[in-house]
Amino acid sequence: MCLASILSLATGAIGYFGMNHSLSLLYSSYGLRAFHNGNMAAALSLFQQSESHWKSADNLGQAGVCFLLLAQPEEGERRIEEAKRLRKGMSSTFEVHYSGVYYFLNEEPDKAFPLLKASSDYPEYRWNALKLLAVILVEKNQAGDAAQLMEPFAQAKITDFEQAYVIASIKLQKNKPLEAKTALERFPDDALPGFWKARF
Repeated sequence: MCLASILSLATGAIGYFGMNHSLSLLYSSYGLRAFHNGNMAAALSLFQQSESHWKSADNLGQAGVCFLLLAQPEEGERRIEEAKRLRKGMSSTFEVHYSGVYYFLNEEPDKAFPLLKASSDYPEYRWNALKLLAVILVEKNQAGDAAQLMEPFAQAKITDFEQAYVIASIKLQKNKPLEAKTALERFPDDALPGFWKARF
C-alpha cells in the first residue's frame, strides 16, 4: 500500500509538471505568433501566461523584449538580464536582435550596433539586422561601408523604409539623385512613421 501510494503521488506529480510545461510551451508559441504579427500587448500577456505555468529563461526574455518595445525599458531590461543570468550569462538570439531593434528605434546606435551585428549571424535575423546596421553606418557618414554591407542584396526589391533609406543614401553618395528619389518615392510622406519621416 505504501509503495502504491508513493507511485501514485509520483505519477500525479509527473503529470502535473508535464501539463504545466506543455501549457507554458503552448502559450509561448501563441505569444511568438502575436509578436510577429505586431501585437505587442497580446504577446506580452501570452508570455506572462507561459511564465505562470513554467518559469524559464525564454519566457522571461520574451516578455522582457515586449516590455522594451512597449516603452517600459526598466522592466524589459530587468527581465532580459534575469533570463541571461538563468542561462549563466547567455542571451537568446531573439533577445539580442530585438534589444538591438529597440535601441535603434530609440536613437541609441552605439548600443544597437553590437547587438544587431551579433544577430546578423543568424539566418532568421540576417536581412533585418543588416538593413539596420547599414542605416547606422549611413548616419555615421560611412555610406561606403553601408554599400558593402548591402552588396549581396543590391538587386533586391525595395519593400520597407530602412531599405529605401539606405539605397537612397548610397545613390546620393554616388551622385545619382534621380535614382535616390525613385527609391524614396515608393513611400509617400503621409505613410511614413515619425522616425522615418525626418530621415526621408
